Amino acid sequence: MTTCANRYRGALLIFVLALAGVLPAAAGGLGDFQLAQAIPADASVVAVSRDHAGRAFLSEQYQRVWDVIEQQHFERDVRNLMRGFFQQEGGDLQAFEQQWQQFSDLLLAVEWGDLFEQEGACAALIGFPLPEFVLLGRAPAAKVEANFAGLAGILDALARLAPEGQLVTTSTGTGDSVVRTLGVAEAVLPVGGLMLAREKDVLLVGFGVKLPEQTLALLRGEAGQRLIETERFQNAMKRLPAPKDSFFFMD
Repeated sequence: MTTCANRYRGALLIFVLALAGVLPAAAGGLGDFQLAQAIPADASVVAVSRDHAGRAFLSEQYQRVWDVIEQQHFERDVRNLMRGFFQQEGGDLQAFEQQWQQFSDLLLAVEWGDLFEQEGACAALIGFPLPEFVLLGRAPAAKVEANFAGLAGILDALARLAPEGQLVTTSTGTGDSVVRTLGVAEAVLPVGGLMLAREKDVLLVGFGVKLPEQTLALLRGEAGQRLIETERFQNAMKRLPAPKDSFFFMD
């Protein structure tokens, strides 16, 4: 939901300006962004946003836009397009329909709009041989548990699609502290793997060798340097007003 909603922020800017004088002032500052505490110092591109009482009007408008988008059922267009390509290549249409239905069911098991209900963050590290990234979402615990189960189902489905022995999956932890990984069994280069984790009310999806691991460690309160503690971040942010809704940093 957050990604789609952000595309409409420009169109709704006039509402922000009009309401600036009547909405209650939100406490500003990096301390209000809990997920910012989990972004490692190595990250080179970061975006963090949060919800608060002062955004109630905008959140309602974003939800209205999202409802209209869902009513269009764009997934049908994607399915028809892929089915056409599959047919042109001489593929088994029955097998395609079965796989499509399986993934559709898995996607419906996740309430995507709830993933970043209270706060969301993304970070990237531009490195070699591949970029690394991490997505973080904070929501009420009841929603986190259900969405983690849905995302874990998608991860398992991805593992089953590969030829036997090519991918390796792991699962550690229980309850509200669980980590699932999916990686290449015999990778030529250290590209890392896909990580799915739950740490209390936060869900993490990441890819890479070190960025996901560093982020998870910070979420757990373990030792490590945070981006917000670095000199380069602090020098950049002190030139700007204290953030209230979101902030973006790129080095």
